Amino acid sequence: MNDRSRTRFLNVDLEVRATEALTELVDAFEPEAMALTCTAVQEGYFANLELTTQPIDAEAAIRSFVRLIGALPPRARELWSGAFRRDFSVGVEAGSAPSSFELALTPDVLRLAADVGARITFVVYVHARATGHPTPPSSPGAP
Repeated sequence: MNDRSRTRFLNVDLEVRATEALTELVDAFEPEAMALTCTAVQEGYFANLELTTQPIDAEAAIRSFVRLIGALPPRARELWSGAFRRDFSVGVEAGSAPSSFELALTPDVLRLAADVGARITFVVYVHARATGHPTPPSSPGAP
């Protein structure tokens, strides 16, 4: 069976929404994470970050982001704390096999996310047979 037709974990994006510009926060995550988006949006500001190395699974990605959040300098931590939404967005590409797919998170990782004031969301992309890319090819929670 073609690997592209199998349901699989893609990545975890860190999505932040705030009333203040998030450039300083995004800069503080570098070089371990990079911004896919950092922009003004209708309700304020939106930043979407991804780790610069591909995590093996969702838990590893969330643990890495939590470690980076814990190391934020004071002004970046202030921006993080002041954000009105902080999400670890877990991306999954849905394929035709297997008939079911489990992506479980341990209580420890759930606590870590809660301790930094973040939600965990799941975004499932429809498998795109023609292109071989998930639909849409952009980040999970882009505005």
